[in-house]
Amino acid sequence: MMNEVSIISYKLQGCNEGQKTAIKRAINGYNDHSNNGSHVYKRRGLLHGMSHKKIAKSVIIINKSEKNKLLKIFKKNKASISVIELYSRNII
Repeated sequence: MMNEVSIISYKLQGCNEGQKTAIKRAINGYNDHSNNGSHVYKRRGLLHGMSHKKIAKSVIIINKSEKNKLLKIFKKNKASISVIELYSRNII
């Protein structure tokens, strides 16, 4: 069975520090501390809910149907992106 996948490569060089942090938190999630550090909440990122494979520091393979969720975050925060569409078997 052939799956349609997207390889997304991104660069954060043109982003300011706030945009870089927003992208990393939205994709990977983060730990949220409240009440002076007495409570820790794990905030999940987009990749936690998707089947994906991270093949390099800034390269991700995901199902084509889920690519727009990631692209929206990258475009909003002005990251440079490159997308390659493929048909594959069992990559992710």
